[in-house]
Amino acid sequence: MAAHDLEELDLHDISLLLNYERAISDPKFKDTKLEEVAVSVGDVPFSTLPEFKALGWGIQKECVGYLFVQEEDLLDSENRSPDTPENMLPNPIPESLKGRSRYDLETIYWQARGYDSCYTSITLLRFFLDNFPDT
Repeated sequence: MAAHDLEELDLHDISLLLNYERAISDPKFKDTKLEEVAVSVGDVPFSTLPEFKALGWGIQKECVGYLFVQEEDLLDSENRSPDTPENMLPNPIPESLKGRSRYDLETIYWQARGYDSCYTSITLLRFFLDNFPDT
């Protein structure tokens, strides 16, 4: 194959698609729904999930905790759709989450799935790039 026949790759598009696929297929979040968002700032303890304070959260810095619960009726379902910001809320939606904007939900989705996923993302990109010839 001649060098001029090779198609250029837009790395931004590739990384966006790979990151999306990594996020929707993350086994830690498979079949889970967001049940609660707990926030603590400074000396103000978590008001909704005291268990987080017991772990030492919120003592010296702002902390945010997300509680995801696995939905039993979704396990191994044939009709399961990919996990996305649009479908991560349970039905019925808890009162504490009803006021969340689409922007808030998307931020929560990516923050939760982005935590400690840099190694997976780099490995995925390396596997992808290994499919192309050296130039």
